[in-house]
Amino acid sequence: MVKHRGLWRICVVVLLCGLGDGLTAQTPSGPSFDVVSIKPTRSDSGGQVGTPPGGRWQMVNMPIQSLILSAYQTKTFELVGAPPWVSNERYDVVAKANAEPTPQEFQGMLRSLLVERFNFRGHYETLDRDVYALVLANKDGKLGSELRRSAIDCAAFFAAKPVQGLPRAVASNGVPACFYSNSGTRIVSGGATMESLAASMSGPGIGRIVIDKTGLPGYYEFTLRFTPPGAASPTDNAPSIFTALQEQLGLKLEPQRVPMELLVVDHIDRPSPD
Repeated sequence: MVKHRGLWRICVVVLLCGLGDGLTAQTPSGPSFDVVSIKPTRSDSGGQVGTPPGGRWQMVNMPIQSLILSAYQTKTFELVGAPPWVSNERYDVVAKANAEPTPQEFQGMLRSLLVERFNFRGHYETLDRDVYALVLANKDGKLGSELRRSAIDCAAFFAAKPVQGLPRAVASNGVPACFYSNSGTRIVSGGATMESLAASMSGPGIGRIVIDKTGLPGYYEFTLRFTPPGAASPTDNAPSIFTALQEQLGLKLEPQRVPMELLVVDHIDRPSPD
């Protein structure tokens, strides 16, 4: 999924910015960046990863783990075999191409960057992992009062490249059609797939990857209010994410153990100097 923040295209690096089939972690593909700067972070600014205009890929105050997962995406943030500095040390990376690459071309360039500057080698491996499956809570398939099927095909909507700033249709919950936001205490959708909902809940906060097993096709409008896992006190008297899903959307999280494709780091060095 791509979120627009100013002129940046911000990518959530699990599931949501898709990686093409048939890629391997050992072999870079596509052209390289023309100019690359990699430096340890010197500021306390918030972390971000994105592609500002001008053929650039930029990472600010983020660990190299984010760079790796931008190049080699899987359904989990986990990197098997990576040394601790990959997730503990933060860097600023600016990479510039002559043209305006496509998302797939950016990923190929990032793979080349990892080989050239980090001597990166890795491979994919399927391992069993504990996950939460997002499933229907009611045996009769009845959805919660906050969950409604969208009349808009959001894939077609974004394929048509809507012009930013122009008004667009409004979803039943009052947000723009095909809008999506996760603030950490509220997830609001003007049209999103259940796969996107599951992916946006995945990560360290909830403790496991969430995979969609609802069987619900298409796009949905909803507002989900909840208290984040581990919060010291309830957020605006909102229930836990587990209770909120069931009460508001008619869904639930079911613990399961499933085989997942993970990225295994065979070798990586700290980056070579600029």
